[in-house]
Amino acid sequence: MNKENQEPQSPTERKNPFFEPYRTPHDTVPFDRIRMEDYEEAFMEGIRRDEEYLDKTINNPDKPTFDNTIINKEDNEGYYDLLERVSTVFFNMLSADTNDEMDALAQKLSPILTKHANDMRLNEKLFERVKYVHLHHRKLTHEEKRLLDDCYQGFVRSGALLDAEGKERLRQLTEEASLLGLQFSQNLLKENKAYRLVITDPAQLDGLPQTAIDAAAEEAKVPLTAPEAPLSSPEGDTNVLKSNEAPSGAVGGALGTSWPSWAWQWNHNPVDSAWSLSARSGWMTFSVLPAATMKDSRNMLTQKTVGYESEATVRIDATQLKDGDRAGLLCMGKQFMGVGICQKDGRRFFYLEENGEQRLLDACQKKTAFLRVSIDSQGNSHQFSVSLDGKTFRNVGSPFALRMGYWKGSRIGLYSYATGKAAGKVAFSDFRYDVTR
Repeated sequence: MNKENQEPQSPTERKNPFFEPYRTPHDTVPFDRIRMEDYEEAFMEGIRRDEEYLDKTINNPDKPTFDNTIINKEDNEGYYDLLERVSTVFFNMLSADTNDEMDALAQKLSPILTKHANDMRLNEKLFERVKYVHLHHRKLTHEEKRLLDDCYQGFVRSGALLDAEGKERLRQLTEEASLLGLQFSQNLLKENKAYRLVITDPAQLDGLPQTAIDAAAEEAKVPLTAPEAPLSSPEGDTNVLKSNEAPSGAVGGALGTSWPSWAWQWNHNPVDSAWSLSARSGWMTFSVLPAATMKDSRNMLTQKTVGYESEATVRIDATQLKDGDRAGLLCMGKQFMGVGICQKDGRRFFYLEENGEQRLLDACQKKTAFLRVSIDSQGNSHQFSVSLDGKTFRNVGSPFALRMGYWKGSRIGLYSYATGKAAGKVAFSDFRYDVTR
């Protein structure tokens, strides 16, 4: 269907670029003339034009025809679809180079645009006119017939033949889906923008032009840790959960007073009341939540592994665990493997967990201990080890391989869960992730 090409009068000399012809080579988008405020103004004006044209069409006293319902030839000269024009630019920019302001505007506009689309496609009077033309049209050209068929089928596929209850349910589903789809796209883009590839072997750069290598080297100098100031622990350590910032390629990101850096992610929706960065200075504290196995544990905090060879180490204080509680360091692909501390009959033990199967090790005699996983990604070999002083580590269990499949690559992280009735607490500090090759 067609719409009138009306341009609103602007009180200033500057016009919204979407309201007038671009006058650019090949009608390309004049990005240099578009301001942030132009988008919302153009969207709302496009909706207003659509509604005005809808009212004109459904209240036309003449019998529905191809010319006055599907395409209005009197209004066709110089026509452009304002809503389609601004949508094309805005949503392409949103998916390619968004920012917080564009994300907020997309969240605001999404339900408005979905409601508008439903109002157009589910309008009974408009569909009756389209249906009449589809059944009683004059002889049309092949192009006109294709346009008419597409228009009619578009209404049908959008729910025009549903009853009133079905249309209302469709409205609810499309509005919900539009917001969820938008949130997924924004999260995916942020994840892609946060990705970092760490290369320490020059042989992997064979074939790249020197200009590309130089540019990547300059970009690699930008710190990967969060800018916020780290917490201080009682023993004088510098970070709660940190990573080595040496040029060897270590990553991970510091945990500050409010939220971890980009490297850390919750593996499930978190229970915010069950973790804290302020309850104990220098430590991240978790209230242990019920779960059957490590895989099902809540408030699991993880990050991706990088490089060919790396090593993750964390300090753990398990003195507040209750019988049946478990907590520690995990390494996972399609399998969930962990080394940690559990409490049984009032005593704390090191233990290993493999896909829900637990194996008790020796007693943990000190208040704090250190857990480590050494990773050889190229050889798919992983080894857990433990220490009571953070200096001398001993291997526990045998080296293991991971099967991938839930996501690209493997992940390391922290976990805790309770199998008994009374759940305690656990605290972590001094996380380091060193990439050695």
